[in-house]
Amino acid sequence: MTGRTLPFACDCGAVAGEVAAKGLAEGRHYVCHCTDCQAFAHYCGHAELVLDRNAGTDILQLPATSVRLARGQGELAAIHLTEGPLVRWYCAACRTPIANTLASPKWSFFSMILASADAEDAAALTPPARHVFVQSGCGDLSGAPRASMVRMGLPILKWIVKARLRGSFRSHPMFDPETLAPLAEPRRLTEEERDTVYRQASDYRERLVPG
Repeated sequence: MTGRTLPFACDCGAVAGEVAAKGLAEGRHYVCHCTDCQAFAHYCGHAELVLDRNAGTDILQLPATSVRLARGQGELAAIHLTEGPLVRWYCAACRTPIANTLASPKWSFFSMILASADAEDAAALTPPARHVFVQSGCGDLSGAPRASMVRMGLPILKWIVKARLRGSFRSHPMFDPETLAPLAEPRRLTEEERDTVYRQASDYRERLVPG
């Protein structure tokens, strides 16, 4: 890594921040093809911006302590797409997807959606991406470098433990440092809403694959 930071912002500029150079050095770059990430892009109305030709989402997983929000804390919105603890964050004004986190800052983990960063900067400053959940993608992914769940999980566990031991989990950018409450209360989608966005994701994958 070069010591540079990685700035990011939503489409309208209401939410903006940066990833510190140390976070980039520790970060793990993936393209996630899971149906949940696809559905989130459709929920936000930004499938064309976020998803690649194989229905993958470019993400950077890194310690939450290395991310700073410069503005827009009050412009954030969040959802639980499923019954699980994952929180998906986006700009309430322009609905640009920003990141995924867990439901408490004590799980100090930040999965940045790289569509909110400059593509050239992201490519230059992050390691080459490995692909995950390729079974849910579309098109030819046979030559894509892959990562196992163990490869994904071990760095996250290290970041969480380190933040707990140091008490630095309070600096999570998406939670209040005093109360530990989320900056926007996540809304859990209804079954009907979930059915709609997953159907949109399925239809979109079919359109990506030539007939």
